Amino acid sequence: MERGNLSEEVFVLRYGDREISFSLPDCRVLGELKPNKIPGVLDPKGAVREALENPTDAPPLRELLSPTSKIAITVSDVTRVTRSEIVVPIIVEELNKGGVPDDNITIIFAVGSHRQLTEEEHRRLIGDEIADRIKHYNHNCLDEDNLTYKGETSRGVPVYINSIVANADVKIITGAVNYHDFAGYSGGCKGVVPGVSRNETIQRNHLLMFNPRPKKGFNPNASMGILEGNPTREDMEEATKLGVPDAFLVNVVLNSDYELVKVVAGDIVTAHREGCKVIDQMFSAPVKEMADLLIVSSGGYPKDISFYQASKPFNSIANIIKPGGVMILLAECREGLGSSLFASWFAKGSADELEEALRSDFHIVGQVAYRLLFMLGKFKLILVADKIDDLLLKAGVEPTSSLEEALTKARKILPDNPKTYVVPQGNITFCYVDKQSALG
Repeated sequence: MERGNLSEEVFVLRYGDREISFSLPDCRVLGELKPNKIPGVLDPKGAVREALENPTDAPPLRELLSPTSKIAITVSDVTRVTRSEIVVPIIVEELNKGGVPDDNITIIFAVGSHRQLTEEEHRRLIGDEIADRIKHYNHNCLDEDNLTYKGETSRGVPVYINSIVANADVKIITGAVNYHDFAGYSGGCKGVVPGVSRNETIQRNHLLMFNPRPKKGFNPNASMGILEGNPTREDMEEATKLGVPDAFLVNVVLNSDYELVKVVAGDIVTAHREGCKVIDQMFSAPVKEMADLLIVSSGGYPKDISFYQASKPFNSIANIIKPGGVMILLAECREGLGSSLFASWFAKGSADELEEALRSDFHIVGQVAYRLLFMLGKFKLILVADKIDDLLLKAGVEPTSSLEEALTKARKILPDNPKTYVVPQGNITFCYVDKQSALG
């Protein structure tokens, strides 16, 4: 990822629908940090079939079936791309070949605590043919009559699972592997917790992202790219083993163009780990030293349509900024701050006040607002945007209308010749300091 001193190079970053070109003669540019491009497979359907026939640490799917088997298939909601329109029909085809009739199959949309999906959204996710043939329902984390208690994790989290899933003979958990703010990676057991769990299970699990001591921010291990020792991820996996101990995973790995690169299937933990390795190959950008200055694009429209959408670099790359450093974020924000719910959380007060509110009533949107406020206490954010909400100004965000103006402001804060990284796709690039490399 690092290519030495790039001070004379011309960089190009996306901003809304256009591009901004610039050079950095007054900076010591340590590198331009980009994802690695891995092409999609030529036969996506064939890749799914291959994974079902040769799973990791599990028998082939067809060996788990009998004509009387009751099957539950979970499908992620519309907030993430999982190519379920490719994966689910192949799974149903495999079930039918194993003697399972359509009437014995149920699809559950694993919405967690998100809103219920519409029928049109169901059809978009699984295709009209499957929607016409197979029973399909939204999970409802508040529907006590359709949740089954399966025990308690070692961290004291009660495990309630959607009853259709819990009582099925074969549970097939679909989804996609990617980086995740506090669970390390998406996919795997996240299809169960939070996907098809009770609201209390979800909230109690997600609270594990915080430092056990109040007003100390996040647990450092509940972070992007961390699995082992991550309390949120480990609790999810323990809860899944309690709730659906024989779950069969089918997860995809997608590149930045949403092309299918790999399919992993089988054991819900070990197969997921295989997918995480591919994500690291594509989207991680290890560096040898911390930066004084980061110049970041959220990826252009629609990724920077609002500050809420454009804020992902706070999770994926902010950990390579020195304390007191500067991030210049290019994000058009044509819709301003974003949703009214996000604005209401952001307006609650300081990071400590938000943390207190979240500990008593956790909400994922509130967590995003808290993370932003918490990180703004660590470094200076200079935002290049067309529309900047007053709430951001109150939080200490420095507004600018051009990159030139942002660089002028940054130079007044930083030492001469600041160590700098340029990140063209901050929404998908995971940057971290490789301590072993730094020592070497």
